[in-house]
This record gives sequence, structure tokens and C-alpha cells, in this order.
Amino acid sequence: MSFKYYNIKAKYIRILKIFTILLLFTGLSTCSKTLEGTKKDYTAADKEETNALLLLIEKINNKNPDSFDSRFIIEGHSGKQNFKTSGKVQFNHTPRKMRVIFHDAVFKTPIVELIQDNDILKFYYPIDKRIIIDNINKLNIKFYLNYDLNFNFSFIYDILTHRIPVIDNYSVKKGLQGEERQPGKDGLIILENDSFYETLSFSNEIPDKILCLNKKTRERIEVYLNDPSYIEGILSYRNIRLVSPESNVKINIYFSSKRINVPVDQKKITNIKLPKDVKVLYKN
Repeated sequence: MSFKYYNIKAKYIRILKIFTILLLFTGLSTCSKTLEGTKKDYTAADKEETNALLLLIEKINNKNPDSFDSRFIIEGHSGKQNFKTSGKVQFNHTPRKMRVIFHDAVFKTPIVELIQDNDILKFYYPIDKRIIIDNINKLNIKFYLNYDLNFNFSFIYDILTHRIPVIDNYSVKKGLQGEERQPGKDGLIILENDSFYETLSFSNEIPDKILCLNKKTRERIEVYLNDPSYIEGILSYRNIRLVSPESNVKINIYFSSKRINVPVDQKKITNIKLPKDVKVLYKN
């Protein structure tokens, strides 16, 4: 196999790592610095106005699709390096199954396949002819990303499956209301727990920005939820932009051809055609 092809492989493995790190931080980190494009003319919200925003999140998160599939394009930069890849995602809520395939942007060949079958996770690297089998509840993300990060894997679903990520065991630090003071329509809400802050911005009853801050490390992640629409009554975004200022990483994810509540072949979604000489590694 050519040296050029191995360079391409290494490039897209790095893209997968960056993309996964940002998804994980999106679910865990959370804050109150200014979000890009956020209005600055907010005033303190009362309890009724703050609760209206919390109820809006609850309403959105309680209306999950039974299943969906979509194509996506990921592009951005890490430091001075630009990157672009494409792929597709399939998801089934009950039983919990998911398949995400990352393709080489030039050759359109699979680089990595991520398969979930209830608590079992499979990472298949077709170029290496290698598959890693793990358990979601015991997953050590450092093994995959060389990054020491504790997280709950379920937060990935909050981005991929039409949920608004909310930190665990939170208390409300502050609520802010827009000029028109229409409860549950426009405003900001700041949540916190022992380790993180989370600021959520709302515009016209739709969450549009999330700012995250790790209290200890002060690392920030900014999430911009763009081009919203309702598909069969379920809120969906055509573009999600992720920014990590400290790491100088920016990622744009564009979704297309999204279908909600489509029939899912329960066997096909988790089936991988493996070569006879595939290397299998069990982590947990």
C-alpha cells in the first residue's frame, strides 16, 4: 500500500479523534462568557421566566425520534491544518443501535465504522483490518484518543439524536430574559454542578447556542446550533458548529438527506462484513 494512502489514513483518524473529543466535551463541559452573536441586552429573569426555559428543554428532549438516518459532511481546522470528511449515521432508539461511517473525502472509502449494539461498542478500522470491541459503561476514552477525559457516553446521543445536552445534577445559577420578556421564547439560562457550567441561549423558542466551561481546567467549548427545522414535529439542525478556542479547533458538521422515524433493519445496522484475517481486540 502506498505511502500516500497511509498519510490519508492517518489524517482521517486524527479527524475522528478531534470530532469525538468535541462531542464529548459538548456533553460534559459547560459557562457564562459571551457567545458569538449573542445579544448583550438581557436582564435578570424571574423564577417563572427561568422555569419556562427549563420546560422548553424538557419538551424538546422528551420528543425523541424512534429512529433516523442522515448523511453528513465535516470540515474545519485544527491549528493550521484544514480537514474535510463525509459519512452517514443511522440510529435506532429501542433497542439502542447506532452506526456511524466516516468516509475518505477523496476516495469515498470507509475509514472508520462505529457500531453500537445496546451496551456494546465496536470500532472497525478497515484499512488496518482491525476491530476493537468495548462496553459503553466501562469505556476508557483515553485508550482511543490519548486524552484523559471522564465522560458519560450517553452525551454523544444528545448531539446525534436531537437532544439538548444538559449537565447532571445541575442547579440554576442564573436566568436572563430578552428585551421582549416573553417567558420560554428568548433568553439565557446558566446551569452549574460541582465541575461544570453550562450556558444555553434561546431564540424564538429554539436553543441556538451552548457555551461550556470546565471549572477546573477552564477549557471552553462553544456549540452553535444553526439552520433549525422541524421534521415530523422533532427539532433538527442542518448545521452544528463546534469551537474550542484553547485548542484552536473549529468544526462544521452539515447534515443532509435526514429522515426521521424510518424503518431500521435491526440486523443490518450492526452487521459488519469482516475479512477472515481481521484482528480482534476486546477491551472490556
